[in-house]
Amino acid sequence: MGTSEFPYKETIKEFNGDLVTLMISLIFVLLAAMLKFWYIMDIGVKGIALVILIALLVRPLSVFVSMLNSKFRANEKIFISFIGPRGVVPASIATYFAIKLDELGIPGGQTIVGLVFLTVIITVLLTGSMSKRVAQMLGVIPMEILIIGGGKVGRILAERFDKRGENVSVIDISEEECNKCTELGIRTVQGNVADIDTLKKAGIENAKYAVITTKKDDTNLLFCQIAKARFGFKGDQLVARVNNMENLKAFWDLGIRAMSPTMTTAVMMDNMIGRNHLFSMCEVGGGGNIMEIKVTNPKVVGKAIREINFPEKSLMVMVRRGSESIIAHNSLKLEYNDIVTVIGESGTAKNVSDILFR
Repeated sequence: MGTSEFPYKETIKEFNGDLVTLMISLIFVLLAAMLKFWYIMDIGVKGIALVILIALLVRPLSVFVSMLNSKFRANEKIFISFIGPRGVVPASIATYFAIKLDELGIPGGQTIVGLVFLTVIITVLLTGSMSKRVAQMLGVIPMEILIIGGGKVGRILAERFDKRGENVSVIDISEEECNKCTELGIRTVQGNVADIDTLKKAGIENAKYAVITTKKDDTNLLFCQIAKARFGFKGDQLVARVNNMENLKAFWDLGIRAMSPTMTTAVMMDNMIGRNHLFSMCEVGGGGNIMEIKVTNPKVVGKAIREINFPEKSLMVMVRRGSESIIAHNSLKLEYNDIVTVIGESGTAKNVSDILFR
């Protein structure tokens, strides 16, 4: 059904999700009804110590071994270890084995059930209460970016953000444009940007930035007003495409970062005349990236740029330290919370980020 096209597919998918949630909840209720409180009490402090050992040693060890050749950073592997699912499957298997052991008259079934449920309870409580804080400490929370308009500009942006590792959602009223975004693996919501429910479904409440790329300035301006008034967005969190240069002032008056493709093209072409070297430095091509990265890795703080082993085909061009902007040079020593600007081919800028940011 997932690979087929038929009427009311989204409604059926939502119903399927609700049904799965209902059935899992029912299984937990049934399994919990079979659990005797003394199963857990008999385990005592030793059981709690074993659960802590599982959570802090066994689980991380299994994650690191299974992801040995992956591209995930150590911080990301630690976070996966922390939030890894522990729930209905082990509880079901443990209950099944406990019943079979009791039927065979072999002791220990109740201990297995108690230990599994104790593990589920403790780890779920820890994950539910601390996952966001742990993610912030480890620096593994990608930016939530909402793109309004799934046309050519919106799709290119969404693809670039996705390759950077950000969480991207696209809203477009056209089913055709939504399908094109979906084919790229981008989360897409079809609907009107003036509809609050559509915006919430796309995740606007968690979005850090919104980029507005439609060809209609009135739609772009309307969304910016809704984002600011209803969802508390600030001007620097909104980046808007303005198709008619005469409308730029309306966006600027709202404090929104807006640009006109016509004006930008003219400026870039102006730079190509007599300023060839400047233009070639700024142009990174379709597969390139320009990133701003905050220096937080203690291993590079205090080191000169020449002492840091940056990947090939990447270039650090600027360091912003407080209100001061410094041209990057080999002998410049990086300080904590410096903001560095890096130009590089696709993937290299991300590698530089991994070196500087922890």
